[in-house]
Amino acid sequence: MDNKTKQEINSLKKYNPNLSAHRLAGKTENKTSRYRGVCFMAKKKRWRAQIKEPDKRNSTYLGSFEDEETAAKAYNIAAKAMYGDDAFQNEIKE
Repeated sequence: MDNKTKQEINSLKKYNPNLSAHRLAGKTENKTSRYRGVCFMAKKKRWRAQIKEPDKRNSTYLGSFEDEETAAKAYNIAAKAMYGDDAFQNEIKE
């Protein structure tokens, strides 16, 4: 993922120094979101966005967000950057 994409995703986040990728690496609940690449972290009460990169075994952490829709936007940005214009995009209801 290029720096421009990372900056765009980071602009969606509200900074919280207590939330970092290594602290959020634990298992998350399944099927907690209506959006692809998004799940709810009950202990943190935040939404996590992640995406699987082509030819990689693990998912890439995109960040934690206060609401489900913002996490879905982060997924959409990363998906378009990784897979191009044909990438799956979440339909976000505003």
